[in-house]
Amino acid sequence: AKVDLLVALAPIAYVYHERSPAYLAFAELEFAELFHFFGVREFLPSGSVLNKISPGLCNLLPEGCNAAIFLFCGTTRHINATRLPVYLSETPAGTSVKNMEHWSQQARRQSFAMFDYGSPRNNRAKYNQSEPPAYNLSRIAVKTALFTGGRDILSDPADVRQLLSELPASSLVYHHHTESYAHLDFAWGKDANVIVYADVIKQLRMHSGAPSEEVVAV
Repeated sequence: AKVDLLVALAPIAYVYHERSPAYLAFAELEFAELFHFFGVREFLPSGSVLNKISPGLCNLLPEGCNAAIFLFCGTTRHINATRLPVYLSETPAGTSVKNMEHWSQQARRQSFAMFDYGSPRNNRAKYNQSEPPAYNLSRIAVKTALFTGGRDILSDPADVRQLLSELPASSLVYHHHTESYAHLDFAWGKDANVIVYADVIKQLRMHSGAPSEEVVAV
């Protein structure tokens, strides 16, 4: 196999139970349609005005900055709040409006499917069927290690359970759950090196097929 092990940190597949007020508002109010109307194709691109003003705002209003992060990704005690101005100078790094529209479709439905082009005719032209096909997770053959958090409002535990139920038992080789972790803790957590990364390296060494000295943290 070309991939020995997929390590998924805070994985998002199903989003029906997602609880982020900010993202749910985006989905329910269908902001993507407004973006299309004005010809905007990027959503929060890297180097945007938000990246430029966020560090200064966080220095002036640290509590407000913390509240904004929690609104999007869940409350946490694992992030060093004094570092938020640094993180937010590079985050968010942007995505496409189409990607956000696709996410919005999934948030309104209890499904994990390909992009809906808006009509049976358009979907038939793309997929040869009137509805977008669901992703068949049972076909995943790559060994997979999942790392999830109990306070992650983007990858809600209920949606994670749905994901786990559809992954083949032969592929899911490991699941590490940290009840107190929110979505960003896997990247920004001040203790992630102990709680998550040490275990990630252990799994890579177990499943990589390479000598352990060739598997290093980068």
